[in-house]
Amino acid sequence: MAQSLINVIKIFLPIIISGNVLGSVCPATDLGTCQLGAHVYYIDSIYPVADVVRLHNAIANTNKSIIIDVFITKHLGNRKRFLEDYSHAYGKILVFHCRTHLFGKFGDLITALANPKILFLIHQLHVIFSNPHRNNYDILFGILWYHDIKGIKRSYQSAYRIEMVEHFKNLPDFIQNQFDSIIDPSSHNSGDGELKLSQPDFFCEKLLEASRDVDMDRFTFFIVSTLNDDILNEVDFSCTLNYDKPLKSLLEALPYEGYREAVSAILNASRIYEDNMLRSD
Repeated sequence: MAQSLINVIKIFLPIIISGNVLGSVCPATDLGTCQLGAHVYYIDSIYPVADVVRLHNAIANTNKSIIIDVFITKHLGNRKRFLEDYSHAYGKILVFHCRTHLFGKFGDLITALANPKILFLIHQLHVIFSNPHRNNYDILFGILWYHDIKGIKRSYQSAYRIEMVEHFKNLPDFIQNQFDSIIDPSSHNSGDGELKLSQPDFFCEKLLEASRDVDMDRFTFFIVSTLNDDILNEVDFSCTLNYDKPLKSLLEALPYEGYREAVSAILNASRIYEDNMLRSD
């Protein structure tokens, strides 16, 4: 799956990286901490290039506390711009570096945050199409019910050189029946994809289930998707109102080793930015 993700990213890399080199990414007073050959295409005082270098070195050394501080606490609210600055500085997107140096559930979470939204969604779909099972059906529903199917189909075909409907046929019939009419317009099946829950209520329910089952793959998908869709505060409100379990209360069920700390930082950042979390698409 990692190789598939890399192939997808390579297709989109020319779109993400653009601009002209203006100067060295490494301050003259701090050359010892910088990677050779690092250059920046665009810098300004609001997005200090020093943080790009700090993150790069922290990932190389698997320094989880600095990764959380720089990427989540300081820059989650301007994530799209920060990802672009990283690409301009190092000539590759952050996902490559994360995938190479970070592992385990913490690595999966940071890699997911470093992935542009549309690439994150279509990679998740590709994983499900390749190995469909009940444990990831709610991820499938979370994508197909609440996102632009036309845009996803276009991006999927561009990335994997095949129409999404061909891989969609690998799914069980009862799932195909729900989405046939939107995935394959030529289908005569009207489907029964009626939404029974709002997106915040659905995502709240799935986060509660994933934390209870200590299923970090599902938890990562729903927390990152919640962030990407700018509904994290709405999901938090839904969990508090309907289950008396604010998202912060779920932290106790999450593993240590950086994962719990990273999710805590995400929740703290959401309170700072409120309903203005920057989307990653």
